[in-house]
Amino acid sequence: MAYRLGYLVIVKRRYRRPWPTYLQDGTVLVRGDKIVRLHLKLFLPRFRGDNSELAYTRYLVELIEPEIPGLARLLQADPAWADFKALFGQSHIVGKLTERIGLETQAIPDWWIVVVDILGRGAMLLSDPSWRCLRKILQPKGIRPPRECWISTAAALQLYPSSPALPVPRLRRLFKYF
Repeated sequence: MAYRLGYLVIVKRRYRRPWPTYLQDGTVLVRGDKIVRLHLKLFLPRFRGDNSELAYTRYLVELIEPEIPGLARLLQADPAWADFKALFGQSHIVGKLTERIGLETQAIPDWWIVVVDILGRGAMLLSDPSWRCLRKILQPKGIRPPRECWISTAAALQLYPSSPALPVPRLRRLFKYF
C-alpha cells in the first residue's frame, strides 16, 4: 500500500533479492525483511531552473530534506511502521547531496541497471513532459547511471531524533481503493 507524506510517497515492501545487502552501520538485509520504498518524483512542483543536473538535484534535496525527520518520527512512534529495517530508493539523481541528508549510495548491479534505467526514463517523462526532459531521454549523454540509496531505520532515528511532543505525521493513502 502506498502513502503520501509531503513530497514523498512511501510504500511498504519486503526485501526480495536473493543476495544480502550490507549497509554501512552494520545492518544486513536478507530476503523477507521489511523495507520502506521511497518514491521521490510523483508530486513535485515543476522545476524551473537551469538545465544542469546539479541544480535539479539540489532542488529535489531541498524539497525532500524537511520530510525525512517526519518519516523518522513515523517509524519511531507508529506501531504499524516500527518493525521496518531500512529505507530504500533508486534514482538517477543520487549522489553527494543525498549523502548529506544521511542516505548512503550503492551501485546497482549491471544487469539490473537496464531495467531501472528504462523505468526511470519513463517516470522522468511522466513527471516532466517538457522538451528538455524528452531531449534528456532521447540523448542520454551526460545522464548519470541510476544508483540506490539506503538508510537503516536505526541510523535514521539516530540522525533525526524526535521528541514525543512532536505529532506523528498523518499519512494519506495514495490510492483510495487499493
